[in-house]
Amino acid sequence: MRYYVRGPWGPAMYRRMWESTHCEPGECDEQELSLAVDVMETSEAYVVMAALPGVKSEDLNIEISGSELKLSATLPEPTEDKVEWLLRERASGKLSRTLKFRDELDAGKAEAQLKDGLLKLTLPKAEEARPKTVKVTAA
Repeated sequence: MRYYVRGPWGPAMYRRMWESTHCEPGECDEQELSLAVDVMETSEAYVVMAALPGVKSEDLNIEISGSELKLSATLPEPTEDKVEWLLRERASGKLSRTLKFRDELDAGKAEAQLKDGLLKLTLPKAEEARPKTVKVTAA
């Protein structure tokens, strides 16, 4: 059986996309995939969000050092047995991402929530990196 994809880019682009991301089961076991994240900044903190469907909190590792954040997780393998995969695009296996921020982070006040497969990580900026307000008094 063949699987045909139609879309705005034409078959050659889809073939390149497929070849660059597709692995047969067992082929990519040792390859670490990049973890996609969204990052927002406020004056007080950075907020990092990542979709991690099926990941349990014990399969997630978060390390903060200075201004660097290292995230790693293991996405579970599909459990369907005795099937012929026609298309398999969802990632599984080891994922990791390292982000370097321009401001130092306060690791002791960082908060992580994993709910419904969505990780929300709040990384407060170190006190010395936060904006300061100076009061002006009249003389």
